[in-house]
Amino acid sequence: MKILTAYNLIGKPARHAEHLIDFCLETDSSGDGCRNVNILYVLYRCSRQTSYRINDIKAFAEKKLPVIKSHRKKDGAFSFFPDKAGTHYYGATVSRGSPESDIHGTHLLVWALTIIGELLGFNKELGWKMPIT
Repeated sequence: MKILTAYNLIGKPARHAEHLIDFCLETDSSGDGCRNVNILYVLYRCSRQTSYRINDIKAFAEKKLPVIKSHRKKDGAFSFFPDKAGTHYYGATVSRGSPESDIHGTHLLVWALTIIGELLGFNKELGWKMPIT
């Protein structure tokens, strides 16, 4: 994901987009906020270069909606993990992992929703735009 983000910033296409799509669609993407957004971002970037498996990509994105919803907390924001806030960021302890939303989870999962919106075509209707990260 980070390599494709850099490639996007310099206008370089992803190498082996079809292989990356296959890998992402066959990988277990359950879990934390990073894993969810990373796979969605790679699928999004690669789908901008090729129509390879586009229906599978859209189906994958649609199946991610309830996964992301499972991270949503009562305050409307998201937690990094489905059941608790993120506890570490690049090795540094950032919380005790209470069952509440956190800024990192919210940032990542709102980004994931924006990616899904791009893949499924509802971003324009909602006025959403892809962030520059």
